[in-house]
Amino acid sequence: MPGSHSVDTEPTAPEQKQADPAPTTSPAGRGGWLSPVTNWVYGILVTVVILAGTAGAVRVWLSDRGFWNDELYIAANVRDLGVRGLFGALRYYQIAPLGWLVTEKSFLKVLGESEQALRLPAMVAAVATLILGVVLACRAIGRWAALLTGLLLATSPMLLTYAGELKQYTTEAAIALLVLLAADMYAADDRQHLTRRRRLITWIVIGMIAAVFSYSAMVVIAAALAAVVLHLWIRKRFPDMKAFLLGSIPVLALTAVVVFRRRMLPQLADQNGYFPTGFPPAHSNLPQIIEWLPRMWGGFVQSPLMWGAPVFLVLLLVIGGLVSLFLLRGRLLWAALLTAVLGVAICAAAVQGLPVQDRVSLYLLAPVALAITACVDGAVRGCVRAFTAVSGKQASAAQGSATQGSATEVSAAQWWSRTRPIGTAVGVVLAIGTVLSLGTTAAIAQPAVAGAYKEVTTPQYRDPGRDVLADVATRLEPGDRVVGYAFSKPLIAWYGRHFHLPVVGLATLGPQKTCHPETLAPILAGATRIWYVHGARLSTHPDDFNARVVAMLGQHGHVVQSKQINSASAALASPGWTLIDVKAGPDPHPATFPALPDYACMTMLPAPTY
Repeated sequence: MPGSHSVDTEPTAPEQKQADPAPTTSPAGRGGWLSPVTNWVYGILVTVVILAGTAGAVRVWLSDRGFWNDELYIAANVRDLGVRGLFGALRYYQIAPLGWLVTEKSFLKVLGESEQALRLPAMVAAVATLILGVVLACRAIGRWAALLTGLLLATSPMLLTYAGELKQYTTEAAIALLVLLAADMYAADDRQHLTRRRRLITWIVIGMIAAVFSYSAMVVIAAALAAVVLHLWIRKRFPDMKAFLLGSIPVLALTAVVVFRRRMLPQLADQNGYFPTGFPPAHSNLPQIIEWLPRMWGGFVQSPLMWGAPVFLVLLLVIGGLVSLFLLRGRLLWAALLTAVLGVAICAAAVQGLPVQDRVSLYLLAPVALAITACVDGAVRGCVRAFTAVSGKQASAAQGSATQGSATEVSAAQWWSRTRPIGTAVGVVLAIGTVLSLGTTAAIAQPAVAGAYKEVTTPQYRDPGRDVLADVATRLEPGDRVVGYAFSKPLIAWYGRHFHLPVVGLATLGPQKTCHPETLAPILAGATRIWYVHGARLSTHPDDFNARVVAMLGQHGHVVQSKQINSASAALASPGWTLIDVKAGPDPHPATFPALPDYACMTMLPAPTY
């Protein structure tokens, strides 16, 4: 049929044309300057980067750190709910992809409840993100660009942090790259030797898996769909475009179901308030959204990127990379993919969907790293080509490639050789651009490298509450009872069973009108000593919240000893315990505090059951 061809036949000339073949596919092409020695050096360096990044992720994963509240919320749901229960609303207002939750449930059943067992998927996903980032950079840009991309990912403090936490963010980062890889496999001009059916099935399978395992996949799938359709339309590969659109229907349908389900789940009242720059103000009009964009970008550079250069320089590098992919390298598909991912992510945040800030936007780390690497690569290649053309070498090289149908490159080389003053000026400008891009990349990466080193050497211990409970367990005597801080309920519910602690209640403070002081008497009845234990403090509680609780307990017994469990890497307020001897009578010197009507009275809540 005119305008189409069989998937098993050789593609037509317009479809074969690719502006700049990947340097990894042919040592004699644009990448021919890579000698066997430099190829060997490249292989060694990229292996070292991947192994170093993997070692960092494994180090953080193996570190002896207890779960903190955000992890415990997930752990409690995974442990206490069946698979069917994970399909519904989770406790503690948690929202996580169903596929990821079921995977964690499987790991818990097979490997047990240890921190390393439940954090294993996060570590594996972090390593997969690093490897996939290198593979995609090699596909989209080139070998040495892949090395730089690997360095940016291996030294990401956020990626390392969440390689050792029971959260889904590294999984979402890896899945985002899998979706981009599937889009490249289907639409790239040099993939047409694969049958259309095989390419389409790969896209459908990866797309549907991504929709189940990652909420951010909805952004990447939409972006990949738009970019692939644009690329195929420009390349006039209409049969491939039609098949891709039809094959994407089940992927989009499943994604729509996942989006609808997520929107229906209960959320905290001020959930979006945790991301002050990740969303524009609610119900914003277009001018307000435009005004929000610089704040959004600044917050994104600060976290999850954690890069140190002025935010506009990072933006210039990203834009420069996208332009370089399109104009200098002729990589229309990858320029469209990366542009679409960032554009759809911003649109999703503008409609209060997913924030472009902090851990939730970790899936954008690798695409941004790819764009920045493309900018550096483009500046270096442009500079080399300009000076090569001026020296006259490009003309002879172009004549040699003319027999391969590269008429466009011949005319470009001849133009360069005939206009050396202009070529020299362009070369100087590109040389300056190369120095600036390399210097800026080094500057923005320096804080990240320092943060990554700190994370690997001293992994962040957000809440040493587990160590508090372990310490109390070794000191218990007959007749002792344990009272916990109400905000530490998930901590006590998870580790209290492990350490066999006799927890009898949870203490909270509130105003007099809602207080129930009578709940304290049953707690004290029959107790010889009371251990008050607390993990990290809720950020909205006053700094002296736990000291106020201890003072109120001191009205019913003598405070014997207090201890804080400090950690050099603790990110939150130090947890600890206080021992109160109930039989010794009230504390003769109780602590006093300024009046706070909202925290004037203590109520005992029921202890968690285990």
